[in-house]
Amino acid sequence: MKLLFDNLKYLACLAVWAVLPSLAYAQAPDWQAPAPGTYNYSATVTAIISIEGQLSNRLEDQVAFISDGEVVGLSSPFMINGITYHFATVFSHEPMAEIEVWVYSDEEDEVIEALSALSFSHQAEFG
Repeated sequence: MKLLFDNLKYLACLAVWAVLPSLAYAQAPDWQAPAPGTYNYSATVTAIISIEGQLSNRLEDQVAFISDGEVVGLSSPFMINGITYHFATVFSHEPMAEIEVWVYSDEEDEVIEALSALSFSHQAEFG
């Protein structure tokens, strides 16, 4: 039950993005999806993006999961019943880790850091 509560709490945190622009891009960042075979551990994430309380339904937005400067997960957006969901497999070299969460907002054309990191746990499902 605690894991379910933590997962729901994390989805709520993902839905409330901080407005902390870090880098402005003329186009989307060149984030590359990780190579799954180079990691021993994985978890899945389902997220929605909300910036300043506004739900983003842009399929051009992207969520990246970063560990030690390395992209360890990259979302694939899908629109379901008018809502854009971001699905990702997040990888790690460790069974438990804190993973930074960043979003590229196509509308704002900037990268924004999430309010909280992902508390990665092997084979966990978030969202």
